Amino acid sequence: MEDVNGRRGRGDQVPGQAYAGTRAQSLAARVTAWVDDPRLSERQVGWVPGGATPYRRPVRRVAGRGRKHHGQWGVGGVISTLTPPEVIALTRPPVERVHDPTAVLWASVDGDDQRGGGVATASKGAQQGLGMTTRHTKRCAAQQRLTHLKALAHHTMVWVRPWLTPDVPPLRRWGIMRLGREVFHVHGRLTFAHGHGISHIRLNAADPLAKRWLTALCALLESEHMAVTLGKT
Repeated sequence: MEDVNGRRGRGDQVPGQAYAGTRAQSLAARVTAWVDDPRLSERQVGWVPGGATPYRRPVRRVAGRGRKHHGQWGVGGVISTLTPPEVIALTRPPVERVHDPTAVLWASVDGDDQRGGGVATASKGAQQGLGMTTRHTKRCAAQQRLTHLKALAHHTMVWVRPWLTPDVPPLRRWGIMRLGREVFHVHGRLTFAHGHGISHIRLNAADPLAKRWLTALCALLESEHMAVTLGKT
């Protein structure tokens, strides 16, 4: 809640998921009309009526519920500071539907589904690929440093993929986990030239994947005047 208020204070727009638990239950209880999801038979959504909120600026709230395996409802919610025209523009239904409350309702839900699906899946793959879920420190400063290192590792892997795909096309379809397992785990040795950084990269010839990356690394580092060879490490 503090994050939303802080961002709204800076003038940012904030679409996202609302809080869960008992507060979500209380919001869902205020919905006067539930609308069935035409694509998911066990899901319903509805507008949460206006009224006093803990937010400093107006937000639009949507409650959603779905049947669990034991038959009870699981409840969640979406909050958004976007206006109906902005929601319609983002999800691209016919513009004239901006005056249809049900169309705006589903546009808000669809927008959150799109935001959560691919992004959340990619984030989960990155966490698993980099081991982010198992590394923790006891001090706050150390944990912040670790978080920055994880971000650097993730960005490096994302950048490397398009650099190497011209010579290794299958990389285009690989996720972070497979990149870490099959590209960044290749053994080798670095040779440094005094005052000039890395001058030679020797990949372990016994590594079955080393030959696969040799051509790609040679092409990538040619302009840096680095030699890339196979050999014993």
